[in-house]
Parts: sequence; C-alpha cells; structure tokens
Amino acid sequence: CALVRDENTRRFVEAHSGLKPEIVCDPTILWPVDRYGEECEDPYVRKHNCLLVYSYGLSKKEIREIRSYAKKKHLKTVSCCFPNRWCDHQVECGPLAFSSLIRQCREYYTSTFHGTIFGLLNHAKFVCSTEHPKTLHLLQQFGLEDRLLRKENFSADALADIFSRRIAYKKVDRIVLQMREQSGQKLEEAIRLAVRTGQDDKPDEKA
Repeated sequence: CALVRDENTRRFVEAHSGLKPEIVCDPTILWPVDRYGEECEDPYVRKHNCLLVYSYGLSKKEIREIRSYAKKKHLKTVSCCFPNRWCDHQVECGPLAFSSLIRQCREYYTSTFHGTIFGLLNHAKFVCSTEHPKTLHLLQQFGLEDRLLRKENFSADALADIFSRRIAYKKVDRIVLQMREQSGQKLEEAIRLAVRTGQDDKPDEKA
C-alpha cells in the first residue's frame, strides 16, 4: 500500500517500485483551519489594507512588479515567515496564527505549496506563482489554474488581472470535504493493513 500527495509523485513511485499508489490530500487539508485557534494580533495589519507576501527567492523584477501593483491598489505589503525586507512590514506570526493573518489581509501572494493550501482553506483572494508540479497539481484539483501567474508573464497588470477574478469558494469547500473524506478512508485502510501485517510478522510464541 502506498499513498502520495500529488500526481508527479504517484508516477515516480509507480515507475520505480511497481506499486500502484493512491493520491491522498496533504495533512494540512485534513485539519479544519478554525481549529488552529490563535489570532494574529499585529497592529500594523489591523490598521492598514494589506497584501500578504508568503514567498521566498523572488527576483528583482517580481519584487518591483508586486510593489508597483500594491502601490496602485493602495495596499501595504507585509511579509511573514520569510525575511522579505523590501516589504512595508514584517509580521511576527506563529504557525497557529497564520490562518488568522491571511484572513486579515486584503490580498495574498504566494509561491509555495502549503501557502497555496492555506490560501484556499482561508478563502483568500490570492495569486500563486510557481513552477512546482505539486502546486500545479493542487490548483488543477480545485479547477483554479487561472490563479497561476507564470514567471514569464509576471507584471503588475497580470497581478491585477488575476486578483480581479472571483473564486467560487463554495465549490472549493465541497472539494475539500470530498478530499478529507476520501483521504481519511484511505489512511484508515492503510493503518489497518499495517496493523494486520505487523501481527502476521510476529514470531509464533509456541514455536
């Protein structure tokens, strides 16, 4: 039994092991965000309309275009977890308060897999810029390929175009619930199989 989180990994495991792995959702999707429980108490974020940047390794062009877009929209750029010192403000925020921070910000830019997941779970108005197969597969699962901004097309105007599009979060929520149910069943089956296998492998005490 093999369980993986994305299509690219599924193909890799199948090609190199002969197993037929099944896709389950990332553990961060299994846990409802309202159970994290902590609030981000940052006065700067509460005072201003903010564009949250959860990303690293941005090029000079990407930084310039993000700042240009934020200026046009009268948004303050804030960064969390990664030291993007070009942003207007750095937020000190623990992992359990991250969802609260996303919800408090007007818009949200990310380039990471888990950043995209938390954007979806918190109904963020978000843009994702990545070439990572795992994140691309995640967007495909939710039918949100139009939230993707390719590196070669990166501009303030492209950001404005994507941010202007509405996200059908009722559909997203339905998919999340389906993923949780299906993944939970597969994980329970895998655990039961592992327990049975472990019991079968025990030496016979009478031998």
